[in-house]
Amino acid sequence: MPASLARPARAEARPSPWPVPGDSSGGARIATMDLQAIPWRETRYPGVRIHFYASDRASGRVVALIAMDPGCGYPRHLHRDTEDILVLQGGYADEFGTYQQGASAHYGRGTCHSPVALATGPTCVLLTAATEGIELLDGAG
Repeated sequence: MPASLARPARAEARPSPWPVPGDSSGGARIATMDLQAIPWRETRYPGVRIHFYASDRASGRVVALIAMDPGCGYPRHLHRDTEDILVLQGGYADEFGTYQQGASAHYGRGTCHSPVALATGPTCVLLTAATEGIELLDGAG
């Protein structure tokens, strides 16, 4: 592995500029999404589904929704470049913190993490935009 990728990067949590359900601050109206109507594709990881809006295998660029049932997660992986995530529903935790509905996170090149949906609450649904793809680690496959 190149030295530039061996150095772990830190995820940056950012407060959401968008109102979340239950927020009584008088922000903008919230659009809703019928998650049951999305044509989810099962993954090989129990309790994890994905819906691709755009995907380019040659570049590794992806815009997708990821759903993780409570307590389920994606295996440890390394980001070959950046990934930006917006938590649409529920929440997840990884080595960098806990992210709940309305939160966003930025993972830089070389970041390694293992996101797992929070054990209580609704299914975690994430909107993700990633470049250059990922590399599964620790024998995940």
